[in-house]
Amino acid sequence: MDHGAAAVDPAPGSRLDQLADSLLASLTLEEKLGQLFMVGFTGTSPDAGIEEWLRRCYLGNVVLFAPNLVDPEQAWQLTNALQDLARLPLFIAADQEGGIVVRLTRGFTVFPGNMALGATRDPGLARQAAAIMAREMRAVGIQFNLAPVLDVNNNPQNPVIGVRSYGEDPALVAELGVAQIQGFQHPGPGPGYDGVVACAKHFPGHGDTAVDSHLALPRIDHDRERLAQVELLPFRRAIAAGVGAIMTAHLSVPAFEPNAHLPATLSPRVITGLLREELGFDGIVITDSLGMRGVSARYNMVEASLLALEAGCDLLCASSHTYYGTFVYDAILAAVKAGRLPEARVDRSVRRILRAKLQFGIISPDSLEELPRKHQARPASRLSSSRLAAVGSPTHLAVAQEVARRSITAVKGPPQLPGGIHRVVVIEFSAEAQTGVEDLALERGIPATSPVCPGLPAAPAAPSLGPAPVDGRVGPAPPPTRLGQALALALAQAAHCPAAAEVQPGASPDASSHPPAVYLVVLPLNPEASRRRHLLSALTQTGPAQTVPVVATLDALRNPGQAQLIEELAAAGFQVYVVSLRNPYELCALPHATTFLVAYSPRPVSLAAAAEVLAGLAPPAGRLPVSIPGLLV
Repeated sequence: MDHGAAAVDPAPGSRLDQLADSLLASLTLEEKLGQLFMVGFTGTSPDAGIEEWLRRCYLGNVVLFAPNLVDPEQAWQLTNALQDLARLPLFIAADQEGGIVVRLTRGFTVFPGNMALGATRDPGLARQAAAIMAREMRAVGIQFNLAPVLDVNNNPQNPVIGVRSYGEDPALVAELGVAQIQGFQHPGPGPGYDGVVACAKHFPGHGDTAVDSHLALPRIDHDRERLAQVELLPFRRAIAAGVGAIMTAHLSVPAFEPNAHLPATLSPRVITGLLREELGFDGIVITDSLGMRGVSARYNMVEASLLALEAGCDLLCASSHTYYGTFVYDAILAAVKAGRLPEARVDRSVRRILRAKLQFGIISPDSLEELPRKHQARPASRLSSSRLAAVGSPTHLAVAQEVARRSITAVKGPPQLPGGIHRVVVIEFSAEAQTGVEDLALERGIPATSPVCPGLPAAPAAPSLGPAPVDGRVGPAPPPTRLGQALALALAQAAHCPAAAEVQPGASPDASSHPPAVYLVVLPLNPEASRRRHLLSALTQTGPAQTVPVVATLDALRNPGQAQLIEELAAAGFQVYVVSLRNPYELCALPHATTFLVAYSPRPVSLAAAAEVLAGLAPPAGRLPVSIPGLLV
């Protein structure tokens, strides 16, 4: 009965159905309704709100976010604590996409993300990455991954998908998405059952929007033929591959739903007519978070939940009980008793959820006689030493490094820094979440500025400069969390210097035996003119012949101060090397860049891979998986 139980062989579907029907028949209406909700909470241990959901409302599913999770040991303790509070074994979910959307970070293997995989064009590598994520999630008691993203990102102005997509080619998105679904759900030999439910998202396709559904209701105006050829193709392939779940998008899609104010999540035409009947999907349909403004701007939580269930959704997802309280459960229960929502409709969804819990080993068939009695006698699930050793292991990290190295893409100019320079100034920007789905600011944990560098004057409220830290401790060093750190290490390696050798600021090293001095400056995400002027003044004291600025852009299209800085540096005569840590579409706004590399991610493995290319240690091996309007197709 524990969340590490062996899975039922998925081949005999009739046996799974029989087991699910048997368990369903033993549940009360109140217990069944609890299976329809997936709710999040705040804190690193269960709070009063989630305890009420679990104890009084028989909550069947919990979603975790980065603020809930500290490290593998704490994550495992948290999932066990949640399971101990539950009436029936829980699905515990998280968004572990890779790249900019990752909930498990410290101590785990963190991959660069989908567009980086798209740049590798390698489905085998995509499957391998997914298998590693699945094993690490399952090791700490998380068995439901809200990934992969199957949106085809063909809109450069898309504010919420972007690098979360594999690219703009529907066939490539489908191929890599299916590979990751297989890796998530069937990761291969391992202790117990190491697969997690894969959840393809965001149906029917969020790639061609210029509006973030966290903030408003986007509209997709394409006709059915175009939607079938582009947006729906990856989902059709995922269904054929046996994906366990599909997440809906809060979109207006007039080709399928003529009511422009009714999001796809709440539309029977989209969920039942298109997804269930036309595409033949009979797995779990889960809503995107109902607290997003794409739904909540027009519908309250109770009405949205009822409409989603009536449309054909199985799981109602809400990121926090602070806005999605147990009053929603009470209202749904009242609606069933009043006849608005037939109990037979509830049973169909609960059966799908129970079937998946049996298939993925969340509920053991051997424990059915004990259920649904409270399972306090259930042996606590203990993390075996083999699983502990695998989480964040060097073997897993090597695969993440391989993805990163094979993804770095040279779009413009020479990828390697010029020889004979004395100083490299790496300019980075404070990591702030750009959409409601990210946790970057929390995850990176980097201060807004770096130490002041001697020899470069600093003014109050001006950017602070300092040598990039090089870790000289015995044993493995922590991965660099800034490109400046990674580049200092790579240049030292390229010059055949010990990684811990420190070049003093202001010195004039012999370029044949010593690397150039590396300085780091961290600016606000959208630096204002006064900060840019101060930085430029500091850099021009030595002149362009001795100094090369490397600018690590982060969403420059929506933060024009980054592009203005690059233009000002170029106007002062500097060769400006740009490393995009997010969308390659940034090149449209950066015509003055001497070199433009794309890393697709601000994760440490991507920073290290980009630094290796700049230092001449590795070639840029990636191929751009999207077009850049007016520049590259």
